[in-house]
Amino acid sequence: MPVYEDEKNPMRIPDLSPMYEAVRDLVKENQGDKGYIDCQPSLGCDIIYGMMYDDDYGAGTEQYVYGVRVIDDELEVLLEPIMRTYRVVYKDEDFMNSDNENKWYSLRWSDVYYVPTIFNIAECIQEYV
Repeated sequence: MPVYEDEKNPMRIPDLSPMYEAVRDLVKENQGDKGYIDCQPSLGCDIIYGMMYDDDYGAGTEQYVYGVRVIDDELEVLLEPIMRTYRVVYKDEDFMNSDNENKWYSLRWSDVYYVPTIFNIAECIQEYV
């Protein structure tokens, strides 16, 4: 049997904690009084995508990241499905609407696919601040 330098991580999967913390801190610094950063596709910046497990389809689906925020030191995302025939446009009050509270998900502790979503947010978030 081969000997690995790191027996707990023989495939050398990188620790994404530093990237997560940098994104979280940038969002926290820039979410302002609104309490979120608006990232919806209609703003003319690169579109931020996320992946999430969808019970209706029984599989992961690609979604638009419409917003990011930090609550209790945790990064959360507001997602909207891509598969619609129309694109929903949010106004400021829509982000805090109690009906949308069900659409804000913890990036690390929910059905959101952490790895592709954090990479996409990290790649594009600076365009939105």
